[in-house]
Amino acid sequence: MPINIYILILISSAFIACNTDNEVSPLFDDVVNNRINSQLASYKKLLTDAEFGWKSEYRAENNGGAYSIYLKFDNNNNIQIISDYDNGNNDLPTTYRVGISQFPELVFENYTMFHSLYVARGFELNAEFEFIFEEVTSDYIILKSKTDVGEKSTVTLVKATAEDKNKITQLQGLDARIKTGFINNSVFRNLTVKNTMGDIIFSSAFSYNDLTRLSTIFYIENEIEIIKEYPIISTITGFDFIDPIFISETEFKSFTYDAINDLFTSTVGNLTATIAYSHIPEFIKNDSSVFTSVGYKTFAYGSIWGTNHLTSTGFENLISQINTNLISENKSLYKFELFLENINTTGMGSSETPITLWVNMQGSTSDDNHWAGYKFDAKIVDSILFLNYSGTENDDGIYYKTKLQPLLDFFASTKGLYYENFGLYNSSTAFDWYNNSGTFTSLQDTSLRIYSLWYPQ
Repeated sequence: MPINIYILILISSAFIACNTDNEVSPLFDDVVNNRINSQLASYKKLLTDAEFGWKSEYRAENNGGAYSIYLKFDNNNNIQIISDYDNGNNDLPTTYRVGISQFPELVFENYTMFHSLYVARGFELNAEFEFIFEEVTSDYIILKSKTDVGEKSTVTLVKATAEDKNKITQLQGLDARIKTGFINNSVFRNLTVKNTMGDIIFSSAFSYNDLTRLSTIFYIENEIEIIKEYPIISTITGFDFIDPIFISETEFKSFTYDAINDLFTSTVGNLTATIAYSHIPEFIKNDSSVFTSVGYKTFAYGSIWGTNHLTSTGFENLISQINTNLISENKSLYKFELFLENINTTGMGSSETPITLWVNMQGSTSDDNHWAGYKFDAKIVDSILFLNYSGTENDDGIYYKTKLQPLLDFFASTKGLYYENFGLYNSSTAFDWYNNSGTFTSLQDTSLRIYSLWYPQ
């Protein structure tokens, strides 16, 4: 165990400090170095001697979801990695090092899925590619993050069987079934529990973050909004909640994917839990009440502000279509700003207030910069924002209207826009920003959802 090394170092240092014979220091240095090298060699031998390699359910954060990983170490410091992260696209050939800085450590030296997770979406995860040996046995090895601040995440390597490599290979790509919009394009999913008589025992909204592998359920109980997160791991048949959820005193853990109906089910006793798509949210949050308050007056999108999983594929396609429309103008969509400071947020009555949408398009030079303005009459009814298109604000608004029509249609959703708050803004290129963030989803076409930020004032 590493603790033996540290004790030996401390004893040796104390002895040497009390001795005036300069010839003693090299002797004890050799003893300590030999002991450390022997310990490191034993760790490497343990890694390489595993006939079928090692497997792990890697959780970048202790409360996060898990990635399944297979690792095979050889004596030449090469390692084969197979994982179910990103369909295995980052399972690249790499080398490893068993060494010591302050503590004995295992380091993955070249770019792998560990490194990809480390930098993913603006360092959203506390992922790691340098680990400290925490506990070592003949059957498992516990590694602790070297650089995490605060609580250190851990990863446990367990000796693999002859079948494990193939099992993890089969998992690649299956997590796509859990992602929002896999077959059904709607961004809304509900978790419903029914008994054998078909009575609804429980219902909630269900969402999933494909990077953190955290699922979120949202429901209202006694007029109180309740939000809970549950980490999951992908399986060949569907997925498992790492920590089971309890509903009506029943434990649900394993869900099976139904490819025909594009849903997940779990039956325990006389209860069946189903996770399925919906074209309306199960519960409506009243997050739109923040409009017009400080930090929630102008909702803005910038093409260079990075991506986030909350923006749907459908909305990304909408932006692509607009950019295709602008090719003839040698321009692309750079930014848009929706000014909401005049909205009546009470939700009472049918009075509408005028607001504006400004869309910025840029060409190849800084001078080729155009703002197109559009007017809407706005009102909030039952927490849903309705924008009724009322005309253009300027000549560029008239000129570019046809090319920007998909965006105008999105905001003018005949069934309204559903808004949800999501804390401070975070994306693939921006983190630790102090802007509030949120999503707008079209209730006319629930495949369209945009995640972006609010200007501070």
